[in-house]
Amino acid sequence: MSLVGPRPQVIYYTKQYKGEFKLILSVKPGLTDLATLYFMDMDRVLGSKNVDEKYATEVEPIKNSLRLKYVKEQNFLLDIRILVETAFSLVGIKNLTRLNIKP
Repeated sequence: MSLVGPRPQVIYYTKQYKGEFKLILSVKPGLTDLATLYFMDMDRVLGSKNVDEKYATEVEPIKNSLRLKYVKEQNFLLDIRILVETAFSLVGIKNLTRLNIKP
């Protein structure tokens, strides 16, 4: 496992990867990634009703798009920016490095 890379996903979801999304599995997983930053407030996003369904239909597709984006665009500078942004997000400072995080 590395510091930056697509966060590991459970087998249930990885078995559903099709086409280019299988590229996600070609990169060493990490502790943080673009999807981690995008969904830093996961509890608020999911709410309290139909959590599993909402995750599967709304959250997982966005996470996969962001994981694939990382795989295609990965470089040392992006890794540093993700690490810095993650550190600052954990203490409540957001968008410090102006990462363009769009699925």
